[in-house]
Formats: sequence, structure tokens, C-alpha cells
Amino acid sequence: MRCHWYVRWGLALMWSVSAVSALSSQAVELATRGPRFLAVSPRTGKPVDASAAAVLQRRVSLDLTSVPVGTALTEIGRQAGLAFLYSDQLVPRERRVSVEAKNLTVAAALTEVLIGMGLDVLVLPEGQLALARKREEGQPAAVGSIVGRVTDAKTRTALVGATVVIEGGSRTAATGNDGRYRIADVAPGTYTVRARYIGYAPGAVSVTVGVDQEV
Repeated sequence: MRCHWYVRWGLALMWSVSAVSALSSQAVELATRGPRFLAVSPRTGKPVDASAAAVLQRRVSLDLTSVPVGTALTEIGRQAGLAFLYSDQLVPRERRVSVEAKNLTVAAALTEVLIGMGLDVLVLPEGQLALARKREEGQPAAVGSIVGRVTDAKTRTALVGATVVIEGGSRTAATGNDGRYRIADVAPGTYTVRARYIGYAPGAVSVTVGVDQEV
């Protein structure tokens, strides 16, 4: 009787070790092939872990069979009340995914959809999520740029020395001799850009900055 008990205990132990090994392998795969969830630190401008962000804990249920990645992202965004920023170069139209699960967190759903694509997810202050190519440790954060030209609304004459600001921040630029300006290293997101010039009413425009894009 004891012999049988030892045999059963040994089999149970072997099963436990195998299960732990399988879980460890799965965790390693997710860590290396799945997306990281990051935010850009306003203090240092460097990416920091954002996996605990509240927006990533929202719940979705998916029943998708061989749909384009863009369609999967749209469905996740619809259910979770989120907007995704990404370029077609990052998410190829021919790439298809299948996910069938209920009550997933947004983070888990995105891991299922984006695994193996070499992408990270950036959590933005406005409740948006941006997709960016994975960067090695020590590389600069994924950012974009805002460029434009400030002119007289009637004559289209360039306004030299106009001040351009991103509302809600400290980023500014001055226009050159051709009225053009450029604000670099802007974190992905939607901003209001305002131009001021003595003798003119301020002008404003809303822009959405993508990863590694100039808008």
C-alpha cells in the first residue's frame, strides 16, 4: 500500500514539475515575443513600465477568427473605450489573428493579438494607446515631431518669429524666415498647437502625433 502511495506521489510530483516548466516557458515567450506596456516619463523622457495602468485593466470579450490585426484592435478599442495610434507600416494589413476568450483584460487581449510582431504598447495621458516598434534598453523613447508654417490668413505671407506652443506643456518653437517651425521629441498623442504673433489673433489646430512620425 505504501509503495502505491509513493508511486502516486512521485507521479504527482512529476506532473507538478512539468506544469511549472510549461508555465515558465509560456512566461518567457510572452516576455520576449509579447508587447511591453510602457509610458514616457514626463520627468526624464524615458520609457517606464505602465503594465499596471488602469486602462489596461479594462475588460473585453473577443470572438475573432482569422481577422486582420487592425480589425482586432478596433474591436478591443470599441469595447474598452480606447483609441489606438499606429501606422500601416507597423501593422501589416495581411497579418491575421484569432482570439476567442471572455473577460480578458485589455493587456491580455493585446498580448494575444500582438505577440510575435515586435511591437510595444505606449500608454498615453489622454487614454489613448500607441503602438511602437520594440526598442532596446537605453534607446530613446518612441516619439514624433510637429512641423508647420505660420502665415497671414489673407495674404499667405510668412510670419517670422511667431511663437508656437503645445497647450498644456512647455514645448515651444519660433518660426523662421519662411514661417516654418518644428517641435521635436513629442510623445505620441493628440495635442492642441497654438500660434501667437503680435498684432494677430492666436490660431490653433489639433494634431495627432504618431510614433516616429512627423505631422
